[in-house]
Amino acid sequence: MIRSGIAAATQADWERLPGSEVACVDGALRQRGSSINEIIREGVSPSDPRMSGPRNQCRNQANASGPSFDCRRARSADEIAVCGDPELARLDRLIGQGYQELIAQIGEGTARTVAAPLLAARRACGPDVGCIKNAQLSAIRELQQRGRPSQTRSRSPSYRLPSRRHRCRKPHLWWKVCTWAATLRSAVRHT
Repeated sequence: MIRSGIAAATQADWERLPGSEVACVDGALRQRGSSINEIIREGVSPSDPRMSGPRNQCRNQANASGPSFDCRRARSADEIAVCGDPELARLDRLIGQGYQELIAQIGEGTARTVAAPLLAARRACGPDVGCIKNAQLSAIRELQQRGRPSQTRSRSPSYRLPSRRHRCRKPHLWWKVCTWAATLRSAVRHT
């Protein structure tokens, strides 16, 4: 009786995760000769330290292709459009990373004040992919103006990655910018 209660609680914990992450973890466990169902029966929750490796690997895979939010919960037209377009999803991840950096720099309250009009501009686009892309690029520019390292390459001549004249040394603030810029240059070449 107690064991089945633990299994039910564990299953509820796993059901709170995005389906894509659960499927990915299940695939990783199956390669090791186990499965999600087996670890649920054993009472291993997603927060168990034994699951940190597979979950981190799966999160990294999911973050590399999807937007910064859970597409299963997308309700507005702009969110649905972002989920359906790889380039918009990539731009959204960059905005999400820049926003997290902004929170670390100026605090969550002030960062929300900065981000609210940026999100409203994207929402106003509805399902228009071109409008959403322009709103996202404007958001990235705004984050850059506030000193955040969200970069991407655009066909717009006014939007550029940091030049190579910046020295990319770890103690220097530009180190993160240069690291992100190099990653994005690589990603842009592959698209």
